[in-house]
Amino acid sequence: MKKGYSGPPVTIADLRRIGLSAIEVICSAPNCWHAARVPFEQLSVSDSAYVVDLSFCAGLGSQ
Repeated sequence: MKKGYSGPPVTIADLRRIGLSAIEVICSAPNCWHAARVPFEQLSVSDSAYVVDLSFCAGLGSQ
């Protein structure tokens, strides 16, 4: 999270509620930097999942 944010973690449900249907993912692994737009329907998680808990490399798929 960005420095200064003090609210609860954002869930997939929160993002749907504001009209979003996908997230932009950028892998932060050393020397990787794969990036992809991932529709929520392709995520294997419930709407109550926290976005900060998602772990995958966009180049390799979800983990």
